[in-house]
Amino acid sequence: MRLPTAPFRLRLSALLTAAATVFLLPGCPGVSAYGYAASADGGSSRAGSPTAMFMPAPTQADLSDATLEVPEICALRTNPGDATQGAIGTVTFSSGKAESPPGDRSYLPLAATTIKEVTSSVIDGRPVAVATISCAYGGAYADDAIAVYDSSLSLVASIDPRALRGDLEGHIDDLTIDAVSANAATGDLLLSISQIGVYGDESYHAARHSGSARVLYTWAGGARGYTISDVVYTVGGDKKVRMPRVEDVQAAYDAIANHDDSAASQWMSPGLTSALQEKEALRQTYFEAGSSVQECVLLSSSNSPDGKGVGTVYFSDGRKSELRSQGHAYVFVESNDYQTGDMICALGGARGELGASDYVHRWIALHGKEDGGFEIYNSASYPTC
Repeated sequence: MRLPTAPFRLRLSALLTAAATVFLLPGCPGVSAYGYAASADGGSSRAGSPTAMFMPAPTQADLSDATLEVPEICALRTNPGDATQGAIGTVTFSSGKAESPPGDRSYLPLAATTIKEVTSSVIDGRPVAVATISCAYGGAYADDAIAVYDSSLSLVASIDPRALRGDLEGHIDDLTIDAVSANAATGDLLLSISQIGVYGDESYHAARHSGSARVLYTWAGGARGYTISDVVYTVGGDKKVRMPRVEDVQAAYDAIANHDDSAASQWMSPGLTSALQEKEALRQTYFEAGSSVQECVLLSSSNSPDGKGVGTVYFSDGRKSELRSQGHAYVFVESNDYQTGDMICALGGARGELGASDYVHRWIALHGKEDGGFEIYNSASYPTC
């Protein structure tokens, strides 16, 4: 007996159309309640089909020969330095690779964007494909990015490589995503990222960068897209550290500055404890009451000492400071035992902005821990003239 396939297809089509109508936003004809494309940095693109939530997620094969939206930096039309973070562009993949258009003199001819890996997930009830794409800029540098597509192949979320780089500590030449784990119940993503230059690594591009990170991006829903919520770094082989909260470092600093050594003992190294006992008269110079902890950074390969034993630490606002691998007059504990996984926290406040605005004159040094805890082991106070 022949099955009534044609009437069934008609009824299914009508059902999907009706269901799509239900999910249109009230007062907004033609705009689906799920019709957005969000990125980790606030970018957005065209809404997907309202029926996409009823269809399965696209496969890697579906994406590999399709015209898709990607972050503009990966769209092969703009030099990376000119691309707008959060903006999107369009490329056409063939067998998983999109190449720079012939005759396009505005871009390097060897640039290409490639689909590395695709995993399935669900965000806001919509089956999606989470694609890791590699964006080669035509020279020695390349970055990975995340692009999320629904069943209609519409871009519904993305994480620009510059957003990823900005969310991470350490020195990163090529943003490299090794694996993606997607939580279909929450929409969250867990990224495994390698090639992070940490203290002790060489800083040049071709050098082996030994650090890695497990990065959790939480799906915040709607146009908010993905929000970073946790990073665990692996450094020095198997040592794991999280960046401490600035508020916790401030509490530790205040306890030391205010002579509350009983409370401060949980945060002080044995070497610092001994130095405070021996050089109590200098406590106020190196731990001045009223100072603020402004920012903490993970020591990277860029901070590793040069041939003269000097390294430079850079902060997010462009300011910098100096590390020396051997003792000098401006640190409280003379051993200067900088290690892979250590952090430097810039200080300001009590004496105002000291000296030139592009230089951090006062900082404290921390040994990091996996749970976000830390141990303060040194403090520096450089002269301002």
